[in-house]
Amino acid sequence: LNDLKQVVWFVRDTLKCRVSCVVGHSKGTGIILNYAAWEQQQKQENNGESVPCFVNLAGKFSVPTTIDPILRKFTAEQQKEMRQNNEFVLMKRGEKILEVTRDELLLRANQDTKSIISSIMDAPTFAMLTIHGEADKSIPVDHARQFDASGIPNHELVIIEGADHSFNGLRHMETITSAISEFLKRHVEA
Repeated sequence: LNDLKQVVWFVRDTLKCRVSCVVGHSKGTGIILNYAAWEQQQKQENNGESVPCFVNLAGKFSVPTTIDPILRKFTAEQQKEMRQNNEFVLMKRGEKILEVTRDELLLRANQDTKSIISSIMDAPTFAMLTIHGEADKSIPVDHARQFDASGIPNHELVIIEGADHSFNGLRHMETITSAISEFLKRHVEA
């Protein structure tokens, strides 16, 4: 969450640009929802400026209340590393390393999506687009339907037939970008 706050602050204050949309994929959806709730609380400090649009790509609606069910998704070696070091390397690609920390897992386990959504319900400019793959085995498409049924103001749902959790690489990129573009045209003032 702090990383997202810093990026939005940098774009607004240093680059002097408006932030019209924030996109989160998978666990990033929790981060953007927490950001939206935080921003609603901080409106006075931001001169009333807030990010009007959020895009949820394959996000999970409800999460476990402890980290144990989350940890079981990882290998025995990764679980051991977490117990010993409070973190583990999830993947490496060249120079890039993606680490998972105990703090991240605890934040995720304690996330109450319904409470977060209720805290942004009164935001007059808030809009959210959920895009989910119908063939997602990591986070079933029912999570997308839960977002749609939750009462989020100005919520739109796009389910992409045949798309998996990562939207089959770039195979569905045109569908995703088109859906986001059309969504922004409807919800962002020029």
